[in-house]
Amino acid sequence: MFKINDYVVYQYWVCKVLDIKQLDYSDMGFKKDVTYYILGSVYEKETFDIPITNIEHIRKPLSKEEAISLIDSIPSIQPLETLNDVEYKQTIHNYNCNSYLKIVKSIYQKNLKNISINKKISNIDDRYFHTAERYLNEELALAYVEGNNKAFDLLLSRNEVKLFSYIMFVVHDEQLANDIFQETFVKAIVKLQNRLYSTSGKFCSWLMRIAHNVIIDGYREQGHFRMIDQGENNDLSCLRGDSILDSFAEREMIRNQVLDDVQKLMMYLPANQREVVYMRYYQQMSFKEIAETTNVSINTSLGRMRYALLNLRRMAKEHHICLQLD
Repeated sequence: MFKINDYVVYQYWVCKVLDIKQLDYSDMGFKKDVTYYILGSVYEKETFDIPITNIEHIRKPLSKEEAISLIDSIPSIQPLETLNDVEYKQTIHNYNCNSYLKIVKSIYQKNLKNISINKKISNIDDRYFHTAERYLNEELALAYVEGNNKAFDLLLSRNEVKLFSYIMFVVHDEQLANDIFQETFVKAIVKLQNRLYSTSGKFCSWLMRIAHNVIIDGYREQGHFRMIDQGENNDLSCLRGDSILDSFAEREMIRNQVLDDVQKLMMYLPANQREVVYMRYYQQMSFKEIAETTNVSINTSLGRMRYALLNLRRMAKEHHICLQLD
């Protein structure tokens, strides 16, 4: 029996018991005057009315000890034997962190093998990886708020490389990037402690949104955008061009060279265009996530991407660079 203000997990939702009272849903075919838990999602604007006798998928969140045990068990967790939609669905519907972690580890190991043979992650793997990761992050975030610093260490270790890469890509200054990185995590800690973590997207996207705001605040104080700077040397002659087309090298060599050229060209884009290209193609974020992270509308994000692609094509044409991968 849970009490008002208790934290619970309903299926994969981290919730708070807002009330316990009788409700009449007899007009919908349910029994009359049944007592319900009124649950409010901690991270989403969702509420659930669950009969107190129907608690099959309601449980206590991870305790501090359970979270530590879960994290310590990561090396010994056995991956799933078959990786397909049926097994993913069955595993994720166990509604527990061990299952989420098993999916994350299984797909992560599979993706490492795919990378070694230049194979992309499948849409099914990608979808279940981020779904399981999201559910796991919700409980780890709550575990940290409840006093488990080890839970935050895991959240940090799994996202710090992506976050720092994003910051460095925007500001082009290692010392400044380190400062922004530290301030971002201070703000993230404060938000977690105040239960202001929103899981409408990925945990890393949430961190990037905080970092974006830190960057913008810093530039407003300075009165200018350093990330627009192109440096003293505006000569693009260092970029490889016709040699790619004239070469009969293996396809992978061409692909790597093209991606390298694209990344060099991106350095000459305006900051807001460079940012949206990085989020879309290097972080695989949706335009909805990009819009939320950068605090603009989806149409604005799409517009920035359109102009970025136009600028990339123009620069590629001027310097005889082929951006075709096939």
